[in-house]
Amino acid sequence: MATTTTTIQAKASLANPTYLTVTSFRSSAIIDLVEYNNAKLQEYIDRAQLMVDDWLGGNIGYSSYRDEHIRGMYDYPKNGIAIQLPRRPIDRITKIVLTFCASTTLTWDTATKIANWRINNDIGYIEYFGLTLSDYVLNICLRDPMASNIIPMAEVTYYAGYRSIPDNITKAMVILTEQLIRVSEGSDTEISSVSIGNYRETNRRSKGIKSVGVIGGTDQVERLLRPYRQPSQTMFVGGPYG
Repeated sequence: MATTTTTIQAKASLANPTYLTVTSFRSSAIIDLVEYNNAKLQEYIDRAQLMVDDWLGGNIGYSSYRDEHIRGMYDYPKNGIAIQLPRRPIDRITKIVLTFCASTTLTWDTATKIANWRINNDIGYIEYFGLTLSDYVLNICLRDPMASNIIPMAEVTYYAGYRSIPDNITKAMVILTEQLIRVSEGSDTEISSVSIGNYRETNRRSKGIKSVGVIGGTDQVERLLRPYRQPSQTMFVGGPYG
């Protein structure tokens, strides 16, 4: 069982899927790949996927997770608890454990019990209402950016991710892999000026290559990937339900 660490401790099972195969890349790429064998292309594809996964916040393929030490948010008006999971979209949840202090926990571990939670599958956000929190010893956190005084901790076991990799992810992988190849062979240039009389031209590095170290792509790559970025990579403020 592989372990993934973000801002929380998470354990995931099931193999992480690849976003792009060598065969698909050869059929989609617009650059000449005659001189590249499959093994070399696979190296570029692997590098591109590492960069994409890092920017997205982890592999978005379908897998099971057990995330621990998730900070919950107490909803005063509705007397409930809200939890932003680090993975999305949610397929199903099998267990939720809330810890209010060392000696006080609540557990939901059956489909009937979990059905009482309100779940936004697309963004990985869950809520539970109707708790009588005066029955529990509550922890105080003075550094909570959500401005909530009470921070229960949660452990959630669930399935999340895409069973089929979205087409836009594959498109972004093609563009990014091509860019890695261009950078490696020094062909990431564009014409900056042309003079017709006694023909002249000036070249400069393409503006499209913004930062290979970060996401390695053009604005187009980022636009293709952004809808699939995981909650752990963004600042989540307020609940989606209001």
